[in-house]
Amino acid sequence: MNVALPLPFSSMHGILQAAVENERLYLTSDGEGDTGTYLAVGRYLFQLPLHESFVIREVDDHLLATHDMTLFGLHFLHIDYVIKEKMTKTYTKII
Repeated sequence: MNVALPLPFSSMHGILQAAVENERLYLTSDGEGDTGTYLAVGRYLFQLPLHESFVIREVDDHLLATHDMTLFGLHFLHIDYVIKEKMTKTYTKII
């Protein structure tokens, strides 16, 4: 999975490896191959000492996700998400 975030005069890219285990989806930038977090400036690409991981699981009718990040091996971010389906209104046109 490739996630790109636009930045001024550059962009940050997370190349994440996916795995499924115990009915959970794991996404990590600390995997095999080209996984990692990169800074793209023009045509130059730099791998950053930044790693992130997501764990996503289904509970009842919604998803629960956690997002953790480390910089130089030091944990600095943890976010918990609850992802629910947005209910849309249905309109009936009467003529």
